[in-house]
Amino acid sequence: MENKLIRDYWTIIAQKDRSGPEHYLKPLSHLEKFLAAFGLSVNQPDLNLVAPVQDIGDVKPAFKNLTDEILLQLRYEVYAQKEPEQVSPWAEKLMRFCEVRYHDLEKRTVAKLGDRAAARLHFLHLMVFLMDYGVFSGDPRYLNIVLKLERQRWAFDESAIKKALSSRGAEFLAGLFHFRLLLLTEYGLSRISKGPAL
Repeated sequence: MENKLIRDYWTIIAQKDRSGPEHYLKPLSHLEKFLAAFGLSVNQPDLNLVAPVQDIGDVKPAFKNLTDEILLQLRYEVYAQKEPEQVSPWAEKLMRFCEVRYHDLEKRTVAKLGDRAAARLHFLHLMVFLMDYGVFSGDPRYLNIVLKLERQRWAFDESAIKKALSSRGAEFLAGLFHFRLLLLTEYGLSRISKGPAL
């Protein structure tokens, strides 16, 4: 069932112009390997993150210090298959924060961003980083936390993906993040069914 949904959503995405400003958070970056696992392909590799975004070496890993720019930098490091000292501490700290603060993540994220729509996008971006890092590191704990975070309905609503992908702006961007999370969690579940690592 999920495989069919992934293919259907990718058909919708492939028919849309994906070059607009709603892609500034690069939700489709470096998906080739995961799409291929479902018999799909991407024809716009320019959507990938290709260079460091900023130096985050002096920023203390913590949810309160997390920005989308930091998430982009962390994701770039993951996609470049590096293991700098800065990525692992961020991933561990953010995973633990999400576990410990699970029941008030919505309140904390909205308070931090000051806007519900911005908070939702930021949280989806955080989930994408955790899932990307989990696949890169082979650590199933990250798949487990993302599957748990997908129950945070204020941020992730699988039933609304099709509608979001037919929208524009922030709603479309949220739909792309939803698609990426669905694709990677299905990929992760498939991998983990064959062994203990992602």
